[in-house]
Amino acid sequence: MTPPVTLTDRYVAAVLRALPESKRADIEKELRASIADAVDARIENGEPEAEAERAVIRELGEPERLAAGYAGRALALIGPKYYVDYLRLLKVLYAVVLPIATAGVLLGVVLGGSGFGEAVGTAAVAAIGIAVHIGFWTTLVFAILERSGSPAPLTEFDPEELPVPAAKGAPPLSDMVATVIGVLFAIGGLLWQQISSVFRDAAGAPIPMLQPDLWSFWLPYFFVVLALTAVHAVVLYRTGRWTVVLAITSGVLNLAGAVPLIWLTLTGRLFNPEFFARFEWDGVVAPGGIGATGIAVALGVTAVWAIIDGAIKTGRSAGLRPVVRDLTGDLKAGLRGLHRP
Repeated sequence: MTPPVTLTDRYVAAVLRALPESKRADIEKELRASIADAVDARIENGEPEAEAERAVIRELGEPERLAAGYAGRALALIGPKYYVDYLRLLKVLYAVVLPIATAGVLLGVVLGGSGFGEAVGTAAVAAIGIAVHIGFWTTLVFAILERSGSPAPLTEFDPEELPVPAAKGAPPLSDMVATVIGVLFAIGGLLWQQISSVFRDAAGAPIPMLQPDLWSFWLPYFFVVLALTAVHAVVLYRTGRWTVVLAITSGVLNLAGAVPLIWLTLTGRLFNPEFFARFEWDGVVAPGGIGATGIAVALGVTAVWAIIDGAIKTGRSAGLRPVVRDLTGDLKAGLRGLHRP
């Protein structure tokens, strides 16, 4: 049974997260020993164990400040007194204000009657400008505050707010976010290529890059596969580790997307020849062409690797790595024995 995560575990994990990998093992031993000694001393003076642990960690202070001391790194962008508050506020502004402001600009441009491409370009430029302003004005305010002579940081460190460290091998949040954003871009791209194009036919209608006939079944099918892929990423992150069921589901989704795409590519049913004829590339994406063959191979390799990667991560989560390592070692030893005279 997994032992409960203590306040010391949470504090040590927060300190180690801000340190280089090469220094973590030694500093973890030193920090745990230091906390344990200080807690024991307080317990001997009659304090309850939980209160003693909390008091010791509170005295150690912000984990980022302690990590900077261990690493010999000065928090000098703003100053050690306000740096943690500055960084915390900057993260909140970029995570909350920047997306909302960018979405507002995008909505305003779309309602103004601009095309999809123009709206995205305007929103991207606005997002860059907003990000620069957030960084500049936040830094300026904290620089002034640092020099105003205020005696203490803006917020007081509370050990109870320390996050619970993720289990080893747990899928990071960045993987889930990247998958969901990638799915949204893929769905948006499929829709956009149908309703907008750099080429127009004689009637002025856009010439899509993919075969228009795909809308009868395959494109809605791929939308469903993409949506399920995003759901799988969210479930995987919430579960906190790879399981056999999640690995099988991942494999099924990869095959469900790759196999039809490979078949459509090799049979000439995926790309619209009229679109590629404008580049004089229609022969490249035709069945047997170098482009179609290369795309099919890339899709197959990507799907196979994704399935293997899911199986490997599932094995690691299940603790099979030592077993595989031992079996590999025994196999190598046996092969060496066969070659000995």
